[in-house]
Amino acid sequence: MILCVGIGTATEITVQKGDSIQAAVDNASSEDVITIQPGNYTENVKIYTDGLTIRSASGNPDNTMIKAKTATDNAIFVQADNVRISGITAAAATAQSASGIRLSGCNNCVIEQNKLTVNGRGIYLVSSTECTVSGNTVINCGYYGILLESSKGNTISGNTVTNSERGIYLGSSDDNTVSGNTVTLNNNVGFYSCSLCDRNLIYNNYFNNTGISIKTGSGSRFNTTKTSGPNIVDGPYIGGNYWGKPDGTGFSDTAVDNDGDGISDSTYTLPSSSYVDYLPLVYPSSLPEPVPPVADFSGDVTSGEAPLTVKFTDKSTGDPTTWDWDFGDGNVSTDKNPVHIYTSAGTYTTTLTVSNEDGASSKEGTIIVTQASEPEPEPVPPVADFSSDVTSGEAPLDVSFTDKSTGTPTAWEWDFGDETTSTDQNPVHTYYSAGAYTVTLTASNANGGSSKTGSITALQPPELALPVADFGTNATQGLAPLAIQFTYLSQNVVSWSWDFDNNGQPDSTIQNPVYVYEVPGTYTVNLTVSNENGAVSKTLEIEVLKERSSGGSSHSSGGGGGGGSPEPARNVETKELSQVYITNGKAVEFDFAKNATCVVYVSFDAKKTAGKTTTIAEELKKKSVLVSELPSDEVYKSFNVWVGNGGYATSKNIENPVLCFKVEKSWMQNKSIDRASIALNRYEDKAWVQLPVNLSEEDEEFLYFTAKVPGFSSFAITGKAKSLSEEDATGTEPEQETRSAEGEDVKNMGEEVKQTSAQGEDTKAPGFGIIYGIACILAVFLYKRKEKS
Repeated sequence: MILCVGIGTATEITVQKGDSIQAAVDNASSEDVITIQPGNYTENVKIYTDGLTIRSASGNPDNTMIKAKTATDNAIFVQADNVRISGITAAAATAQSASGIRLSGCNNCVIEQNKLTVNGRGIYLVSSTECTVSGNTVINCGYYGILLESSKGNTISGNTVTNSERGIYLGSSDDNTVSGNTVTLNNNVGFYSCSLCDRNLIYNNYFNNTGISIKTGSGSRFNTTKTSGPNIVDGPYIGGNYWGKPDGTGFSDTAVDNDGDGISDSTYTLPSSSYVDYLPLVYPSSLPEPVPPVADFSGDVTSGEAPLTVKFTDKSTGDPTTWDWDFGDGNVSTDKNPVHIYTSAGTYTTTLTVSNEDGASSKEGTIIVTQASEPEPEPVPPVADFSSDVTSGEAPLDVSFTDKSTGTPTAWEWDFGDETTSTDQNPVHTYYSAGAYTVTLTASNANGGSSKTGSITALQPPELALPVADFGTNATQGLAPLAIQFTYLSQNVVSWSWDFDNNGQPDSTIQNPVYVYEVPGTYTVNLTVSNENGAVSKTLEIEVLKERSSGGSSHSSGGGGGGGSPEPARNVETKELSQVYITNGKAVEFDFAKNATCVVYVSFDAKKTAGKTTTIAEELKKKSVLVSELPSDEVYKSFNVWVGNGGYATSKNIENPVLCFKVEKSWMQNKSIDRASIALNRYEDKAWVQLPVNLSEEDEEFLYFTAKVPGFSSFAITGKAKSLSEEDATGTEPEQETRSAEGEDVKNMGEEVKQTSAQGEDTKAPGFGIIYGIACILAVFLYKRKEKS
């Protein structure tokens, strides 16, 4: 908030910390006083109004700073008359042409008790007259301390100029007075006057620098009349200047003063100049030569990543009273032991200048700030994307796919939607059959993967071409009995037939049949396919080697049948196939939805990708040819389960295999089977192993059981009949057990005998046929007897 208070005809405008000084200047009128409260103000202030006073509220420049917002512009620029600026630090105008305070075309301005630090030029007067520059401290300015250019009649007095490239510099400036200034430790020259400078008066200054440069002009003087009074080095007379050097070899450092009046007994002709200082100053013999403090410091760190916090510690000697730090990044401090944060990477020169009434000295140090290392990026999987040259057309349709995935994939998996795949980055694929296909691209790298789908439509061509006969097999050679799984691959087909022994007689019209060759030999398989345009065939030879030794097969591994079924077709009552795409790490379930067999489903967890896989469940007419005998308990069903191609379903490729089966309630009732006795038996190592089962559900017709199985091969479902005591426990009255031998009961008895024979597979008991015959004769006899009576 900017406060305005009337002072006579003028107004005092107070600038609070956080407000804009420029806004106050713009709103001020001539003779107004702008008072700035302590704080740092980052802006470039421009003054065009005459008669303004701009001052700090405290009068202490160390707590009120104007820091140039733009380093290539002046911190304070004045183009007006009668302006007074006091008690302010102007800093960070670091460009060579930029100044802490610049007076341009000004008259009668006063610049007093300010501090100028870390600027290209400290105080710069150009084309200005009758101005006063006094009591200012100019420190650590890169190119000039105090610079006058084309300026006339100005007074430069009582200033301290140290540790800049040039101390006080006069260029084309006349009739100026330079007195009472302490100019030390400036790197190039402490004082400079060009040959176009005339009638300037330079006296009672303390010069202690590596050099001076004074060109011969006209009418300039380097001493005044010897006058009683303390001079710049506390001598008793004012006269000329003290000409020293930091190494103690300057003229005044070594001049002789026999009379002890503080003025050299000899004059001093300025180097390379016709000008003479007739009253050069020396330290009075009665006074000790002043010893300025010696600057020194340390930092707790000298390098590190940005942002880097450095705690500086002053170690100067000689009792300094002021400390001026230039951190090398445009920031300054007057604290004795400051803490500074370097926010950007770079190499910075830190300068400490310490001073007291005896003088000043500086020390430099280097701080190296490195760029903070970038955090490790999170792994980002690629994003799958692709395009195709066409999205529809008549079959056969050739499609060129182009990978457009981002994120640098290293692997590509294409599923063309027609049971074919590719790992090329940019594959070309042919769709032979009409249909709508979903294409899936999975792109992956070490960070993961993602998928993208697209659609391809293959249209039916106007004219149907001849069919293309093609098929594949899981094997073309093997030991008898050899089960071959035929895979139908034909195109443009209406009907097909298989002739497994090429005898001219069709053996099957199943599209993907399984056939078992039981006798060794060489067989020619003939697949004939046809459509309305004709028929074609494809043949393949199958070599069946010498028959295996007798005694059955254990089939203890899970695969069975070399990818099909080794069971002769004549022994298969019914069967059902289920197809699923197997992917590593996924749960797999083959559902037999047609309910053709007693098997409901087969499931396991895949450890290896196998692609599209067929599982066969076949219910048998009698015991399997792969087993030596059936289990001893009552057998409900005998069946085989075969998963995938040659030996896939092993513990190496799958885990947690489960088989779900169902049992008819009517069979259990007719056989008086105890439901707790239902078991699943698996044939392995030439013996039946009974597996525990769990009842999972039931409906009106079936009980459903699940069992964990070690593999897939030949199975039998068994149960045990209840004992007589168990049947009595059901609560049936004895008289209800006795059936009449007359009328309909005789007929029902005969039917019951027949029904029991049909549902059971109790072919194990010898003499079963004889008992069955006697029962039938007895039924007829009782029936005839009833008719006669």
